[in-house]
Amino acid sequence: MHGTAMRLLLAGFGTIGMLMLPQMCMETHAAVMKMNMGSSVLAEGVNTDDLQTVDFGDHWYVIGYDTSGNIAKRQGMLTLLHKDTWGVVGLKFDADSPYSNEYAGSTLAQVLDSDTTGGFFYIDDSNIEKTAVQSRTLEGGGINYDPEPDDESYYYDSNKVKGSSVTANFWPLSWDEAEDLPSAVLEAAGGIMWFLRSPGYNDEAIAIVDSSQIRYEWSVNQSGIHARPACYVNLDSILFTSVTSWGKPSGTVGADALTSVGTYSSGSWKLTLLDTSRSFSASRVGSGSLNSGDTVSLSYSNATLGQNEYISAILVNSSNDIVYYGRIADMSTESATASGTLSVTIPTALPGGSYSLKVFSEKFNENGDWVRSDSASALSSIPLSVKKTPEPGDFTVTLPPNTVYDGNVKTATVSDVSGMGTITLKYYDADGSQLSGAPTELGTYTIKLDVTEGSSFAAGSNITKNEWSFTITPETVDVTGVSVDPTSLALEVGEFETLEATVTPSDASNRNITWDSDDDDIATVTQGGKVTGVHEGSTIIRVTTANGGFDAECAVTVHKQASGGSRSEKKSRHKKPSTPSEDYDYAEWNGQYVYGGLVDGVFAPTTMIPASAYPKFNAFLVKKVKAAVSGAAITVNAAPWTSINKALADAFTEKGDVSLTLIYTPDGGAPSYQITILAGTNLSELLDANGYIGFSKLGELFGNEPVIEQEQTE
Repeated sequence: MHGTAMRLLLAGFGTIGMLMLPQMCMETHAAVMKMNMGSSVLAEGVNTDDLQTVDFGDHWYVIGYDTSGNIAKRQGMLTLLHKDTWGVVGLKFDADSPYSNEYAGSTLAQVLDSDTTGGFFYIDDSNIEKTAVQSRTLEGGGINYDPEPDDESYYYDSNKVKGSSVTANFWPLSWDEAEDLPSAVLEAAGGIMWFLRSPGYNDEAIAIVDSSQIRYEWSVNQSGIHARPACYVNLDSILFTSVTSWGKPSGTVGADALTSVGTYSSGSWKLTLLDTSRSFSASRVGSGSLNSGDTVSLSYSNATLGQNEYISAILVNSSNDIVYYGRIADMSTESATASGTLSVTIPTALPGGSYSLKVFSEKFNENGDWVRSDSASALSSIPLSVKKTPEPGDFTVTLPPNTVYDGNVKTATVSDVSGMGTITLKYYDADGSQLSGAPTELGTYTIKLDVTEGSSFAAGSNITKNEWSFTITPETVDVTGVSVDPTSLALEVGEFETLEATVTPSDASNRNITWDSDDDDIATVTQGGKVTGVHEGSTIIRVTTANGGFDAECAVTVHKQASGGSRSEKKSRHKKPSTPSEDYDYAEWNGQYVYGGLVDGVFAPTTMIPASAYPKFNAFLVKKVKAAVSGAAITVNAAPWTSINKALADAFTEKGDVSLTLIYTPDGGAPSYQITILAGTNLSELLDANGYIGFSKLGELFGNEPVIEQEQTE
């Protein structure tokens, strides 16, 4: 604000001696690339509460860009304001008597512009940041501020300094310029007061900023006030703008260093400045179009050698966006040479199109609290025409929606890709053999793609990934129900019986079932369906299918044992066969006899068979099987009620190379029959839930053959 408007506004504050400024807040920027050509990204938010910050030797706000903004803007210049105040012990505007508010020759002017650096830069040997700073002339002829002028022609221009004009590299803001700052920027000093250059209300008074207030009555000889300089930076000196923290991402130094730049939404920027003293140049060796993943050979000369020196490169797309950056040669090593050849690998993920590979000699400074700008030579631009090598991630493959076997082909699809040639989809079976078309049979299949060259993509073959596979599975037959036999059962305490569950349909895919008892204190049930009476009472034994959750019930009533003896003196209850020819799963014995068996193929529940025959028969055969020579044919006499137990089944299975023939004569006499179990039979897999194979079951599995000439060996 200038002229009469400024004079009238200030007059309205009377003798208060301060000006209150509006409140604003800082905001996050829109996402942009982490590294950008030139400096145009710094123009965003100029002179707003969303202005940019730059680490230029120290930390600065961007308060003007070229002709944008209204705070000390200047064509071709970047206007910076120190982000925080800068304190010097005992700093005063004018420390020498007689005191004056004239800026020329003042203590503040000398401190800010001493050695043209002001102490604000961590200067490297080339002083590249100092070179980028452009001086400004502060117009003189200013007058003291009068809050209540008597003369209507009185005009106070706060942009003018008292006394003669001054040319300076670093300078304090005027009252006018400070007034236009967003309050969040004005207050960034944390409440510390800082000098302005505008004269105060008398010859020994100067304007200052006190938090969010501008005061005009402060004594020029008062200490404890800080400086907050501004400066101009020549926009033509800025090659790149990159995020301070990892804004120049690079892989390991070398041919494969190019790394995707990525985007940024908050933080500060640093500058890469043009070093006109460098005469580096680079050119491509060879010509022609390239595929992503190819290597570009370069010839270079006049690279700068030394600490933190590199040959670096960027890939710039047709929109002039930097998409990749990398440091491709370390020029600080003993083997580094100022001229030579090197290679750059084109990233495999780079989309096809036209690019410019820009190569330069660069001094890359590490990030830190005091951030130095990078410096670089002019860019050697190498045009590249790149076709992307197709990768699995470039394609959208849709697998067959229905992979249950139904005799029909199972067809996958692949979407067209812009700039890519013809895509051919191929199917391979589990053995790696290519099919002539889409599969129809059960099995697992893998998809591979072939691609012809297109406008943006190179040709490719056998492109695949793990996710591009599918399995044609058998049709699932769901369970429709389950039944249990018997549906009611009476037991004495300690007695048991095995229930039988039937899952329908018989070809159901998942026939798994679970058994449970409503009251384990009355009767328990195993997962094989064996029910045991525990205590007097009634309960329900329930079987449930894994598929569909169908269930069936058996009502169980448990009675106490009948009087007249202990359980050891009573017969055990057995599963009754559903047909006369079906044998028992196993036999129980008490005392001297076993009850129940087959007599001439007919179930005889009361036939008493010597109990000692069971263990003796099985123990005898276990020894004989284990002692047999390889290939032996063992033949023994047996009885029609004999069962094979687990010990004998395991011994025969483990031996594996002997056969076993059991000869028996049914009750009632000849003819005799034999059952032959061939070598290699896995009897262990045939055991029932209780660990036995009944004699009738053996005959069912292996056949009953008449014995023409009985051969009794034992």
